[in-house]
Amino acid sequence: MSTAGSGDEKPAAAPTVIDEWFYMGVDEQGAQVQIGPMPWARVSTLADETVVWRKPMAQWEPLSEVKARKAAKAEKRKRAKKKIPNSSVYITWKPDASGKFPQISKEEIVDHFKHYGIIKTHPETDEPMVKVYTDESGACKGDAIVHFLQPLSAETAIENLNESMIRPGLCINVEKATFTNHPDIKKPKLLPAQAAVQRRLRQAKLQKLTGWDDDPNQSAGLRIVILKRMFHRDESKGDPNFYEDLERDIGLECQRVGGPIEKLTVFKGSPVGAVCVKYKEAAGAEKCIEVMNGRWFAGRQIECEWFDGVTNYKVQETEEDEQKRIDQFGDWLESTES
Repeated sequence: MSTAGSGDEKPAAAPTVIDEWFYMGVDEQGAQVQIGPMPWARVSTLADETVVWRKPMAQWEPLSEVKARKAAKAEKRKRAKKKIPNSSVYITWKPDASGKFPQISKEEIVDHFKHYGIIKTHPETDEPMVKVYTDESGACKGDAIVHFLQPLSAETAIENLNESMIRPGLCINVEKATFTNHPDIKKPKLLPAQAAVQRRLRQAKLQKLTGWDDDPNQSAGLRIVILKRMFHRDESKGDPNFYEDLERDIGLECQRVGGPIEKLTVFKGSPVGAVCVKYKEAAGAEKCIEVMNGRWFAGRQIECEWFDGVTNYKVQETEEDEQKRIDQFGDWLESTES
């Protein structure tokens, strides 16, 4: 289709297909004409200074500008696909009455957060990747950052530790670490060779944490998985059979998913709803992680990962908690007799 006219006019019959383009050309008499419609594949081969238009553009534009905009959108989509999920949390706490921020040690933070997932370790020093920020004089600034191995661990830590007491009288706030609340979490851009080395180091560390070993006699870690968010500790109140029923249900499902299991432990009262499952075969544990991680159970999204061989999920019960539990059980017995 060719029509005579100026570049400010739109084609009389606007195209209905989004990939139909028009451009301004010159006819044999030297007059400007609108040429089209035609697909982008053909329009994109024209000279960059060619003026083009398609629905729903507000006006005609040089092809070079359209190409630049398309390239920018493509790059944005590419970056979005490569974006690594955030697995870091940012911690803050308030100053005391004197206006100074209480000191919190790296060890305190590790001990407080380790129950919610594997904390990354530095590939060279093997130290947990936890940083407490200080000013030039070494005084605490009231914030810190923790880098977990998995994004879901960070989410679980935020859910359970925000506004928690890291020690008596000292409350902390926990949120996702972002460039806004702490810009220095940004990683330097690595050369391809450097990135490959970093990946190998992370993989080696993960294999160490999860018990992956060439020696078959040392492969027990491969058969043990931890499932989190399987229950909330408040759900057991008033139901003495809660954990027994839960253990039976989880056992049946885990056997259905990965085959025979040797042992299943429900960590009663666990703040993260932790359950440990030891499979008879390593393949069963691997299948369990593949199927159960990210799955929804009782309105909660499960986190299923290899047991790191270190984290203690047992809840230490104080004498006060024990007496409270006994009293609650006595009240329940009395209610059943009435």
